Amino acid sequence: MGVISNGTTMLDAGALDGSLSTDSTVLLATTTLNNTATVSFTGLSNTYKEHLFVFNIHPVDDNDALMMNFSDDASSHSYNLNKTTNLIRAIHGEDGSAGQVNNRTNENLGNATGDVTLHMNIGGDNDQGGAGWVRLFYPTDPSHMKTFQTCVNSNSDDNFSQEMFATGYIHQTAATTAVQFKMSTQNFSTGFFKHYGIK
Repeated sequence: MGVISNGTTMLDAGALDGSLSTDSTVLLATTTLNNTATVSFTGLSNTYKEHLFVFNIHPVDDNDALMMNFSDDASSHSYNLNKTTNLIRAIHGEDGSAGQVNNRTNENLGNATGDVTLHMNIGGDNDQGGAGWVRLFYPTDPSHMKTFQTCVNSNSDDNFSQEMFATGYIHQTAATTAVQFKMSTQNFSTGFFKHYGIK
């Protein structure tokens, strides 16, 4: 999945376009998935005003959900910060059926510590999976709550194209030092995560 701005592909399959200035965007880490339970990025720095996580995932099994949570603990990383979120889903069937957009109220969080649902019903067939991005803004700013935006697309287990947008904020002004991704019930079979810092 690529990131396109004003008709220019900026990011494709986790790689920055060679014609773009990279002075302000720095690849900080890459994690390759191989039957991986969780992916954690720690030590989020105030060097960057934004942290961008780009991924392409294939779950072990059908009908799983991609989840995310945050930590402010610099040592043990308990991923349980209070968050308020909103999840919107757009779907359309391979056969042209069931095009719709809805708010996933059952997955939304209201000042709760649970995991943020980024996507659900991801297909586990060999030709299925999901890809997308997460943007976390000013995670170490001591003055404001931390906001995030996400966009994930997948082939669902029942052969639908699903696009999900999750937005929200972390209910604290203390620094958010880490983010963790996982599937709700199984492992990541294959894929990758890339972490970029944006100055």
